[in-house]
Amino acid sequence: MRKHDLDGKNRIIDEHFWFTAITVAFNSFILEKFSDKLDSPLITTSAIIINSYAIFLILHRAAADSDRLKYPKWIEKMEENRKKFYHKGLESVINIWISIKMIPVVIFELSGAFFYILLILISFLGIFLLD
Repeated sequence: MRKHDLDGKNRIIDEHFWFTAITVAFNSFILEKFSDKLDSPLITTSAIIINSYAIFLILHRAAADSDRLKYPKWIEKMEENRKKFYHKGLESVINIWISIKMIPVVIFELSGAFFYILLILISFLGIFLLD
């Protein structure tokens, strides 16, 4: 995606919004329906997985938007249908690493992604602080 692609930018903003809205709704659902079972490992694990994945998606899209999503040349040149399980796994590891490296960027530029991540974190912490 080009950096100044307005349609791509709007799509990423929409994705950030929906990732956040669904995750906050999930956290609210957990708080309302399972408030007496918040110490359950299943509830805790599912909340951690859903919230972590939403934050990962927001950071990943922020990296893609800022042209920081770079793969090794040999992976970029490989046709999608020729990639094996190993190549897809390596892409996933690279995506996670890039997303982790985006955390300070998102924080220090006080971007919209940072706002969405704060909303997710606050609603996630609410699950455990209200226990």
